[in-house]
Amino acid sequence: MDRPRPLTEDDLDAIDTLRPHDWPPYRRTFERYFALDCVRPWAFGGPDGLVAMGTLIDFGKTGWMAQVITSAQRRGQGWGSKMVRFLLDQAQGMGMHTVSLVATELGYPLYAAAGFRVEGEYAFWTRSTPAPALPEASAELKAWSESYGPRCLVLDRKASGEGRAPYLRHDWSQGYVVPGEGYFLPTVGEGLVVAKNRRAGEPLLHRRIDGASRVVVPLENSWAPVLLSSRGFALEKRMRRMVWGRSLRRRPEWVGSRIGGNLG
Repeated sequence: MDRPRPLTEDDLDAIDTLRPHDWPPYRRTFERYFALDCVRPWAFGGPDGLVAMGTLIDFGKTGWMAQVITSAQRRGQGWGSKMVRFLLDQAQGMGMHTVSLVATELGYPLYAAAGFRVEGEYAFWTRSTPAPALPEASAELKAWSESYGPRCLVLDRKASGEGRAPYLRHDWSQGYVVPGEGYFLPTVGEGLVVAKNRRAGEPLLHRRIDGASRVVVPLENSWAPVLLSSRGFALEKRMRRMVWGRSLRRRPEWVGSRIGGNLG
């Protein structure tokens, strides 16, 4: 097992055995990965016993490292370091100048040793029961249509500092927009909310919160915590965002709800 192998749909059951118990099921995430050319999942081991896995998401000159996990029985043997080094080698070979990730407490020392540095944090807001839905009150909210796509991609590039169109286009069939100022895409990861200002962001985040018990927001966002608190959420924990290579020019204060731990 000197070199990892590409994961395939035949590995779906084995993939979920590596997932930490407090993380959501992986099956839907990896089914989506296998349908996208920009996502490359890898693993050490066979379908009957994965030792470690990791994913590289490719946006051209930038990318993300995600789901770097070692089997509990094989931790401390260097498999995580091997996977991180392999994924970084892949990224450099593809011409990436920036690789980002979200680090757990367990993974942080591994990534720091590989040359990643902290560039922000995410705040995890939770409540014990799903938030009751509120009536739609903002006349500015418009139902999603493909015609809004180009303007939303412009906003997303400014907010993220990346060209995430290949990932977003795959699953943006529904949602809400405040034309030219923000959008909520409920089927993209955890439910992506991006808005240039509080006026546009609050009605979008209200729709994201309806029925939710967890929302994850960049620490730089000042308006989302106020709204989340008003709807019964409390700050549970924080998690570091890390980067290898060049820093991205991004606007994390525009993000009212992230995509997920795989893409920020």
